[in-house]
Amino acid sequence: AGILLFFLKDVAENTGSKGPLPVDLRSAEAKAIKDWETAFINLTKYPWVYIQVSAETKDSITDELNRAVGSDLLPITIAYVLVVAYVVLALGRRDFVRSKVLLGIAGLIAVLLAIILAFGFCSGIGIVFSTVNQILPFLILGIGVDDMFIIVNCYESTNPLNSIEERVSQSLATAGATITLTSLTDVAAFLLGSLSSIPAIQAFAYYAAAAVFVDYIYQIFFFTSCLVLN
Repeated sequence: AGILLFFLKDVAENTGSKGPLPVDLRSAEAKAIKDWETAFINLTKYPWVYIQVSAETKDSITDELNRAVGSDLLPITIAYVLVVAYVVLALGRRDFVRSKVLLGIAGLIAVLLAIILAFGFCSGIGIVFSTVNQILPFLILGIGVDDMFIIVNCYESTNPLNSIEERVSQSLATAGATITLTSLTDVAAFLLGSLSSIPAIQAFAYYAAAAVFVDYIYQIFFFTSCLVLN
C-alpha cells in the first residue's frame, strides 16, 4: 500500500508580489486546477488488474454531495407539490367567503420571494452557489408553511367580534413569539454550520440562514398584511 500526494496552491491564497492576483487570472488558475483534478480522477478510474486506486481531491466531498442531491431532486419535487396541494386544501373552505385559498397562495408567494431575495443577496456578496443549495427551496417551504399555519390558527382563535386590527395584534402577540424563537434558532444553527471546512456545506449554511431570516420577515409583514386584506 502507498500514498501519493500532489500539492496545488489554493488560488484563493495565491498572491503576487504586488498583492492579490486579478480576478480574471484567479479564475483562470481555478479552472486550470479544476481541470487537473478532473483529469486526475479520470486517470484513477482506469481498470487496473492488480492495483486498487482511490483518489481524493479538494472538491471530492463537494462533488459527492452534489451527486447525492441530484439523485434526490425528483422525490423532493414530488414532496414540494404535495405540500402546496396540502396548503390549498387545508386553507380552503366550501364557503367561498371564509375560504383562505388565496391567502395560502400568498403565503407560498412569500416563501418564493424570500428564496429569491436570499439567493440574490448571497450571490451578490460573493458566496458561491452549490448544487446542494437546490434543496433549500423545499426546506424553506416547510418552514414558511409552518409559520403560515401558526399565524392563521392564532388569528382564527381570536374573537370574531373584535376589529381586524385587534385580532391581528392578538394573533401576532401569540404567534410572533413562537415564530421569532424558531426562526432565530434555525438561523443560529445554520450559521454554526457555516464553520464547516467543506465548501459546499459552508455555502449551504450561509444561504439557508439568509433564506430563513428573510422568510421570517416576509411572514411577519407580507403574509400578515395579506391576512388582513383577506
